[in-house]
Amino acid sequence: MCTLALGEIPTKQLNDGTVTPMMGYGTYKVGFIPASASASGGVASGEGAAAKDVVKEALQMGYSFLDCAQFYGNEAAVGEAIRESGIPREKLYLASKVWCDNIHEGKTAVRAQLQKTLRDLGTSYLNLYLIHWPVPTKHVAAYQVTVCRLPL
Repeated sequence: MCTLALGEIPTKQLNDGTVTPMMGYGTYKVGFIPASASASGGVASGEGAAAKDVVKEALQMGYSFLDCAQFYGNEAAVGEAIRESGIPREKLYLASKVWCDNIHEGKTAVRAQLQKTLRDLGTSYLNLYLIHWPVPTKHVAAYQVTVCRLPL
């Protein structure tokens, strides 16, 4: 059993000087089950609390690192939870991931997905943006997409 309080989550300084929490709250299957994760066809789970409420509770408990993804289908609800939590953006570490469909379509699609993620989360930047699953011959181009901030 872990006896570490959430306010005591260790951090790690990365090579570029940024600091990341060593533990975060993953939002996979929170309020939505992606189609390829089950036979459900990608629908709201219908079980338990809504994604917004679950994430809001995680933030109230002290989580400051939220792990999101296009594939999870719930970034808009995560964004609502962030807004309703009242926690200033600079106190949060937000990560998201682009999925294969946009990587396959190329740089413009990756950039468009990043902008959608930013709008859904209600922020002008992410602390970390990852390729969720590499697409042969396409993932290097996806890495090269750079969008620092999107005006809201």
